[in-house]
Amino acid sequence: MLFLKSDEYVGHKTSVNILSRDPQLDYPEHSHDFCELILVSSGIGSHTVNDKFSVMLPNTVACVSEKDYHQFSDVHDLVLLNVAYKKEFLSIGNDSVDVIKKLENDSSHFMVLENDFKRINHIALKIKEERENQGIHSGVMTSLLFEQLLLSIDRLSIGAFDNSPVMQAVIYLCNNYHIQSLSVNRVSEMFKVSPKVLSNKLVQLTGLSTNRFINHLRVRRAVPMLRRGRSITDVAFSVGYNDSNYFSTKFKAVTGMSPRSFMMKERSYY
Repeated sequence: MLFLKSDEYVGHKTSVNILSRDPQLDYPEHSHDFCELILVSSGIGSHTVNDKFSVMLPNTVACVSEKDYHQFSDVHDLVLLNVAYKKEFLSIGNDSVDVIKKLENDSSHFMVLENDFKRINHIALKIKEERENQGIHSGVMTSLLFEQLLLSIDRLSIGAFDNSPVMQAVIYLCNNYHIQSLSVNRVSEMFKVSPKVLSNKLVQLTGLSTNRFINHLRVRRAVPMLRRGRSITDVAFSVGYNDSNYFSTKFKAVTGMSPRSFMMKERSYY
């Protein structure tokens, strides 16, 4: 596993740095001696933290601590900011320290309202500007802006999407795509949104219609399972298909090869 050091990514005896990823490419499993907040502004990708798979969509906020390991895979036009920070060099108040503990302990990965995301992303960009300009009191300003970022994230309402059925439906799909009985009509009925409205929202967020989005999530989740040598039938059922032949068709549509060809290709690497 790759191990990234703070001297290169945060700076020597520096507390915070902003790393712009435009785009964020696939990146293998790795850990680091610093922590990071991840702010996703556009695109879609798979983010696996400590073997827990999550979907990254626009307006996603995630936190990865120095104790975690993670990877990005199957990304498509994913654009994000990495707010890398070294805790031992931070000079922040107790309230901000508590926010960090909460985010890291919860292994946070959540979506926020678009306007809320724009505000916290703007603060991160201001930190980046301070770092690059290195003007008078730049270090102090960076710390103050970082505290503002943390406290602003903590202010975000967990129930931000209570009044947005279509976003509740999107989040439901992200968390339940592997259920075999899942259907677009059923999800639309659950959240009282039309299939067309749901599809339009997903196209806006990811460029994929609802059915393509579900298949994308299922296939991308299947990839590491096949890589570990699990049978095609077992993987098909695990990610939500009740027919291995249908799974193979969808797998090839997303990846360009059949599951069997994929497994043979993986074996040839070893």
